[in-house]
Amino acid sequence: MQLGGEYIKGKAVPGAISLAGVTALPLEKDPQDGKGALLAWDPVHQKARWRVPHSTIWNGGTLATAGGLVFQGTADGYFTAYDASSGKAVWRFNAGLGIIAAPISYEVAGKQYVSLLAGYGGMVSAWGHIMNVGWKYGAQPRRLLTFALGGKATLPPSPPPDLKVHALDDPALKIEEADVQAGQALAVRCVACHGLNLQSAGSPGPDLRESQIALHEDDLWNILHEGTLMERGMPRFEMFTREQVHQIYVYIRASAREVLGTRKPATGSAGASHL
Repeated sequence: MQLGGEYIKGKAVPGAISLAGVTALPLEKDPQDGKGALLAWDPVHQKARWRVPHSTIWNGGTLATAGGLVFQGTADGYFTAYDASSGKAVWRFNAGLGIIAAPISYEVAGKQYVSLLAGYGGMVSAWGHIMNVGWKYGAQPRRLLTFALGGKATLPPSPPPDLKVHALDDPALKIEEADVQAGQALAVRCVACHGLNLQSAGSPGPDLRESQIALHEDDLWNILHEGTLMERGMPRFEMFTREQVHQIYVYIRASAREVLGTRKPATGSAGASHL
């Protein structure tokens, strides 16, 4: 697994490398870039015994049991048990949401259980599209799941992964390019929660291009400057002026229009806007 970088003229972005106004964004140039793997290492012979490739990078920790199984959850929402000697998958469960936690095993009244937290989050959005597996903010429930031999419970249905950006727009808004550029510079404060170049992975905050709240400038002002969503974990940015909030608003609307195809995307990087 690797995260590469390419230097592009633009503003500094948290979570990237910046040298004198030049920013390094994550790229996928090697076949393994943006991907992960479960690797069994032989410490005696100092070599890999087996390797299970994953199409996702932000995967969960592992649990190895005395019964010769290795459990791991992955970002695509699957919880899998592997044969510890060969790496062959012997059981799989769709948790309906990405998994980044490690499972645990315990015994009650002589019966063994395996428990796991299902939930996708952390700093996933800071790396934009590389971490996006299609989980939408608040769409899929986070759960504590417990398994045992003979268990027959099933999960209620929940929305499947969705990689499409359902962008919203106000066609009546006239966009000034100077506001777009200023808003992009200010929006670096939004990267960790809402995504690099507004490309969200669904956690810990929503994709602002899809947000009904971000569609209305007054609502955005109340959230950013007044802190009306602080109790839900959204910080207050009281240092922002009304003009600055307007510029962030215009940048979001411009990015939404790029997704909708009503505005020409900025050039200069693959998958990056306004850099």
